[in-house]
Amino acid sequence: WINTYNHWMTDIRDWCISRQLWWGHRIPVWYCDDCGEMMVSKTDITECSKCKSKNIHQDEDVLDTWFSSWLWPFSTFGWPQVNEELKYFYPTTALVTGYDILFFWVARMIMAGTHFMNDVPFKDVYLNGLIRDKIGRKMSKSLGNGIDPIEIIDEHGADAFRFTLSFITSLGGQDIWLDRELFKMGGKFANKIYNSAKYIFGNIEDNADIKDLDSCTLENKDKWILSRLQKAIESTTQKLKEYRFDEASQTIYKFYWNEFCDWYIEISKFDLKDESKKEKTIAVLLYVLEESMAMIHPFMPFITEEIYSNLPKHNIGSKALMIREYPKANNKYIFEDIEKDFNLIQDIVSGIRNSRSSFNLPPNKKLDVIIRYSSDYFKNTAESYKDIISALSLTESLNIVSSKDSERNNGSFVKVFEGGEINVNLVGIIDLEAEKKRLEKEAAAYKKDLESVNKKLSNENFMSKAKQEAIDTENRKKKEFEDKLKGIEEVLASL
Repeated sequence: WINTYNHWMTDIRDWCISRQLWWGHRIPVWYCDDCGEMMVSKTDITECSKCKSKNIHQDEDVLDTWFSSWLWPFSTFGWPQVNEELKYFYPTTALVTGYDILFFWVARMIMAGTHFMNDVPFKDVYLNGLIRDKIGRKMSKSLGNGIDPIEIIDEHGADAFRFTLSFITSLGGQDIWLDRELFKMGGKFANKIYNSAKYIFGNIEDNADIKDLDSCTLENKDKWILSRLQKAIESTTQKLKEYRFDEASQTIYKFYWNEFCDWYIEISKFDLKDESKKEKTIAVLLYVLEESMAMIHPFMPFITEEIYSNLPKHNIGSKALMIREYPKANNKYIFEDIEKDFNLIQDIVSGIRNSRSSFNLPPNKKLDVIIRYSSDYFKNTAESYKDIISALSLTESLNIVSSKDSERNNGSFVKVFEGGEINVNLVGIIDLEAEKKRLEKEAAAYKKDLESVNKKLSNENFMSKAKQEAIDTENRKKKEFEDKLKGIEEVLASL
């Protein structure tokens, strides 16, 4: 928005300061009805300064609202008197506002600050987008399409409300299309955080001696989650400095839900049953939980403070999370090689899991899987983490063989990676021919839908006359059909 701001400043026009409104600051100008004298005064006038007539009246107009608003950064602290508050708080660092009042308020505050205080009132200006409804209309009282924040907070919680807005707010003042349904995401994330903490606390015995992380002999899976935590802290800290709240909250979401809950906590369930690994696993779980609560706190202050206050006392760094320092990435817990290994392990497990979802297999159905490798790295990684792969993907059998010495089995779901592939045996589990026909029929239907959308989007008459929300809807349909088609084609190719 720099160019827009500069355009206003280089092409500035006279500002009409009067308004015909029922409210506002009354213009301090009086007129004499006898001699026509015009008088300006800080205090009310009772007689004409020229002819001494009592027959005078004050201007009926009020000042434009921005006339007082442009003084806001310093008038709120008692200006024109100079006091300690004014010295301390002026200038400040950042202003957060909407792009639609860039000139009306932002530019005028800068003008007033420069003129009356000899300094700009703030260093950074963060411009929000406008909030629109789900079909793109600006929210307004007259349309009645607004969303009451209190209703959302009552339904989903304040944390869910805050987190969802952070998640969908993009830098650069892009407008937000807001729908009540979106806040379910924040609510589900809050539930995930609560349930994961409950699971961890539930595995700690009363008066248990919690080991210090540095005294533990860490396994690769522990090093992986610790490394991912440091990367998440590093990324979130940087994104907050850059005002990229959406990217910061998305980093937090991905780390906590996808990596910590879906992967490490699932792995920990096996280790907590092993007495030789239990203490170490609890130490890792508590460390990651504590640092995660500190990292998430600016976005979801209530649930994080509640969980933090229930951590074992000797594990807490300060009395309250809100006064604890924001976490810093610890380089000694960054393990690049192990992260690389886990990227491959996650791909393999996800590939096996996808075979279930693609063919609607029961989640408890154990599968026979063959991992065929063509590189030493693929082989060594798969063998090192074989137990984790088998446990997380629920396999009946898991064999690792060379692609040179074996062939693909007919009737297998195949997923190819760099250096190897997975073969999931589907013989006797599904009717392969019937499944192919079903997928081909589904693909044909999506192709037909896609052709219809493309035809509409290439129609000049439609594009020139349709409202923007209608065009956006068609583009969303196009993306959806393309993604569905791509997914079906990948499954067909895998057979």
